[in-house]
Amino acid sequence: MEGLAPPLELLITVKSSLECGESVRTGILKYISTSRSEFAQTVSRWLFALDQNGKHLDIVKLIKSSHRQSILNVLEQGLRGQSIMFVLTELEKEMNDACKREMEQYIALLPIKLLIPLLLFQFPAYLILILGPLIKNFLGAL
Repeated sequence: MEGLAPPLELLITVKSSLECGESVRTGILKYISTSRSEFAQTVSRWLFALDQNGKHLDIVKLIKSSHRQSILNVLEQGLRGQSIMFVLTELEKEMNDACKREMEQYIALLPIKLLIPLLLFQFPAYLILILGPLIKNFLGAL
């Protein structure tokens, strides 16, 4: 799942493990073992703190993204034995929409970003081509 947002990757991994009849913990451990993202390390610390009855809520509060926080809260409910399949499905739809919005914003800014090289490199060259003969004629007339 290269190039996929880490929270969405976690959500898909856990959801697919639940669909295969495995536990939430198995899905989380699969994600931790296969992903090399910074979020996977955070999930690993969160799971360890949850297992040790530690301060897993402090780890959740340190995460800035609301999507990442909500995923960890839903997974905590799943680890405590509650049914989370419907919530995972809704959260997956919401995250897909958020990813699409983010891509659309990036694509909307792309033409403006592409104008910068045009203005910096090509526009001065065109000015020299246009004004060069005029300046030569002007200096030759003096």
